[in-house]
Amino acid sequence: MNIGVRLMQTGNDRPRTAWGVQLACYLLLATVFIYVGLERWRRPYIVGEHPGIESERISQVETRIDPNVATWAELARLPDVGETLAREIVAYREGQRSQAGTPTTAPTVIFRSLKDLDPVPGIGEKKLKRMAPYLKFPE
Repeated sequence: MNIGVRLMQTGNDRPRTAWGVQLACYLLLATVFIYVGLERWRRPYIVGEHPGIESERISQVETRIDPNVATWAELARLPDVGETLAREIVAYREGQRSQAGTPTTAPTVIFRSLKDLDPVPGIGEKKLKRMAPYLKFPE
C-alpha cells in the first residue's frame, strides 16, 4: 500500500505565507509610516522655504565685517565659515594684493561686492547668500 500526500490544486500554485510573517511585515510598515508622520509633524519643511537668520548668530556678529580688513578669526564667526574657509579668504585676499604689487599691510580693496568673494575656493552661491547679511563692502 502506497501512502502519499496529495496536494489539492486550487489554481494558485504559489506557496502559502504564514500569517505571522504577513502580520510582522504589516506592523513594520505601519511603524515606518507612523515614524515618518511624527517626524514630518515635528519638523515641517516646505520646499522653497528659506530658513530665517538665527538671532544668536546675529548677536555673535554684532557689526558687519569688511572682508578686506578682517582677520581670519573674525571671518570664522560668520555662518557656514569655519577656520579653514576663513583662512582661504585671507590667503586669497593677500594673494590678490601681492599680484597687484601692493604691500599686504596696505588697506587695498580686493572685495568690492559680494560677487568678488565667489572666486575664493570653497565659497559657492549658497554660502554667499548666508554670509551677505554679515558683510559690508566699501562704497
